[in-house]
Amino acid sequence: MLADEQILGESTRIIEAVNQASLPARVMGAVAIRLMCSSAAEMYARLERPLSDIDLMAYWKVSGQLESLLNGLGYFQDRRIVAFHEVQRNFYTHKDLGIKLDVFFDKLKMCHEIDFSGRLELHPKTITPTDLFLEKIQIVKISEKDIKDIIVLLRCVDLTGDERGINVKYIADRMSWDWGFYYTTTINLNKVKDFLQKYSDRLKEDEIKLVKERIDTILAAIESKPKSAKWKLRAKIGPSVKWYNEVEDLIR
Repeated sequence: MLADEQILGESTRIIEAVNQASLPARVMGAVAIRLMCSSAAEMYARLERPLSDIDLMAYWKVSGQLESLLNGLGYFQDRRIVAFHEVQRNFYTHKDLGIKLDVFFDKLKMCHEIDFSGRLELHPKTITPTDLFLEKIQIVKISEKDIKDIIVLLRCVDLTGDERGINVKYIADRMSWDWGFYYTTTINLNKVKDFLQKYSDRLKEDEIKLVKERIDTILAAIESKPKSAKWKLRAKIGPSVKWYNEVEDLIR
């Protein structure tokens, strides 16, 4: 198994090369949380959440340039996976290290859609903390590792009204017109609260208290935001009709 520091080192090497080439590509997922938060490493160790691979979000318009850059760093596409998968996403593996690197383009089209138009320029290395939150919270069949990521993110990053932290206003706005995303988000935030008690032997009391408070703040902002007519019509139907996109597991 690859060590966390090896994956982080490769992520840093990639993003430095990307920035030097002025390409709009940013790190996503747990690796981004580690790069963003100096205290995340110690929390991840307590929660026994190792890193596994690297994910990037980029704009499709630079896909050719990005591929050339990644080839120069030792990463090469597995085009068999690309050919058989509908999501606009490229799959790379480092020829020597075996590190897997997935590149998404323009939008994250998973259980719910997250549009990155104009947002990759907001942070120099990673997607914004807001988009990291949305990336994780949109997973309908959320795993324990993703719950751990949300806990670490909410502990390490302040809630804000702008993109310096987790932009609560942006999140509430996003949920106000998309009932399906709202439903998944509120369910998952309450799951995170339940898991905080499960991890009470690994988390400090002040960490649990802070994360709970931040979850409650986000939930309150989401609930208080006026909803669109489309949202209200969909809410009347409820979860009896599927409210999310099916996402097939990939075997690499």
